[in-house]
Amino acid sequence: MGGYNFLTQIRDRAVRDAIKVLTDRVNQLETQADSIGQLTAPLAANLDAANHRLTAVANPTADTDAVNYITLKRYVEGRLSSAGLIDASGQAVTPTDSDGGQTAAGVAAAGPDGHPSVSGLTAYNAGLIIGGVAHEFPALVAPAADNATFDANRLELLRRTIWHLIAFGFTAGRQQNPSGLVSTDKIALIEDGNLRAFDCYTGTFTTGITVQAIQVAPPVLSPDSGIPD
Repeated sequence: MGGYNFLTQIRDRAVRDAIKVLTDRVNQLETQADSIGQLTAPLAANLDAANHRLTAVANPTADTDAVNYITLKRYVEGRLSSAGLIDASGQAVTPTDSDGGQTAAGVAAAGPDGHPSVSGLTAYNAGLIIGGVAHEFPALVAPAADNATFDANRLELLRRTIWHLIAFGFTAGRQQNPSGLVSTDKIALIEDGNLRAFDCYTGTFTTGITVQAIQVAPPVLSPDSGIPD
C-alpha cells in the first residue's frame, strides 16, 4: 500500500479501508483548493447574483476590472472636486460665474482661428480665442480612434489654446485642480484683470470634443508656455 504505510498498523480491514477512502478524499480536496473561485472559462452568459450583493470585490487595477462601491465613490467625488462643484468635505459649492457669461459667449461667437481681430484682454475676447483655436485645428476636436488618442488631442488643444492666449497678451496657463493634479481640460487666465479658471472641453473619443467655458473655482494657474502654431 504505497503511500499508505501507516494503514498497515490498523488490523481491522473495514476501518483500514474507510480511512483510506477518507484520506483519498482529503487529498483530492487539497488539490482542488488552489483553484476554488477561479473561472476555468469565459462566462457564456451574464453573471446573475439573483438579487444578492457581491461582496469583498477587490479595488480595480485595470480598465477591464469590476468596480466596487468605494472606488466609484472616490472617482465621482474626485471629478466633482476637480470641477469645483464640491469642497473638501463633500459639500456642494455655489457655482461661480464672475465673468457674466462673457467667456462662454466669446466661445460661441468664435471665428475660424485663434487670432481674432479684436483688442483688449476681456473675457469675451478670451472666449473668441478658446473657441477659435478649436476651429483652427479641427482634427483635434474630431472623434478619435481610442481614449489614448482622445486624451492626447485634448491636451494638445489645451496647450495650443494657451499659446494663442499668451500670444494675444493674456496671462494664461493650465488649471491646477484642488487635488493638486494639473488639469488636461481646464485653463486658468487673467481676463478683465481677474484670475479665472474654465473647464473648456467635454466629450468622448467616439463623439469628439465640444468646446465650452464653464467657470470653476478656485483658480490656480500652473505656468505652461503652450504649443505654438
